[in-house]
Amino acid sequence: MPIPADLLAHIVFFLFLFPSLALSVDYLGEPARIDWPHVSSSFGAIDLAGFPKAGARWFQAWWLYKDNGKEWFYASRPTLPEGAMVHIVESNIGRGYPPSTIEGNNRTIHVYSSGASVDLYLDGTSLGTMSNSNWMGWNEWNVSSVASAAGKNLTAVARDTAGAMIATHSRIANVSPAQRVVLSIDAPSPSTGTGQRVVLDGHDVALIRATIVDAHGTTVNTATHNVTFTVVSGPGRVLGVGNGDPMCKEPHQAPWRSAYSGLARAVIKVTQDAASSAATRALIREIDAESGLSTVAVLDPAQPFDATPITVRASAPGLGSATIEVAVSPDTAMDGILAAAKSSLRVPISLE
Repeated sequence: MPIPADLLAHIVFFLFLFPSLALSVDYLGEPARIDWPHVSSSFGAIDLAGFPKAGARWFQAWWLYKDNGKEWFYASRPTLPEGAMVHIVESNIGRGYPPSTIEGNNRTIHVYSSGASVDLYLDGTSLGTMSNSNWMGWNEWNVSSVASAAGKNLTAVARDTAGAMIATHSRIANVSPAQRVVLSIDAPSPSTGTGQRVVLDGHDVALIRATIVDAHGTTVNTATHNVTFTVVSGPGRVLGVGNGDPMCKEPHQAPWRSAYSGLARAVIKVTQDAASSAATRALIREIDAESGLSTVAVLDPAQPFDATPITVRASAPGLGSATIEVAVSPDTAMDGILAAAKSSLRVPISLE
């Protein structure tokens, strides 16, 4: 159906104010209106390391938002599983849009939600209710800066039109300094729609997330520890690293990276090819027999395959180390990109 003129005007207006609607992922170079020391664009909803910024949450709220007065919204939107979300922005230091403002003893807190209304609580005491009717998921409160004090609990509660609670999100201010590094896998992961195993095709990669947490397991958003990634065993190598900081000048192809907002990223590439056809592998082995330049081992088609997982370790000064295993597969039909896409069709995808 044609887009109404008034709606088109609103779209143009928002693209002018929020370029991240047009650019979904940050990229190196072209730091736009922000000059040196920035080395990348900053308008994306996803940062350089693949971590979602606050804009990604707002778009999620837009997608799930329901307003019975806008029939055009449902006519153009594909059918997806029902869901609801609410997200407090302000703990994402450096990753948020808009930035939190602190004036005197007050601080602005932004909450994005798909609910009809949102309540914000500080240690169980209501700070007021906001309606989603005007900004399609954007809500903000001016609260006392005491909300950032150690141990303070900010909780947002999203409600439907009948007032029933449909989603909650809490932020607890750190009560202790950084204690340890925690590893998780963003890809491959069913929660991100990227399957369950990396394919041993000589090209596939895993995205490892290192999170610096306090004694209670809460992300320390001010942590900047240097995190070193190592492949302990299995068919993988550290291809690159990142942290999402648009001002970071550290090398992308080193095995280490300083944390930004408590997070660091490693990209782990497979170093074996067991997924190509036997004929293709035999040909590649013949071509590469004398080059000695390849970082990929092409397995002998006549030999059985050993599906040894890739074990990755991350360590940081004063925080010890942590390890995680990445499952591998030689079966493209079962674990390739098309299979992963098919298995995630109409499945809610996590931004955590």
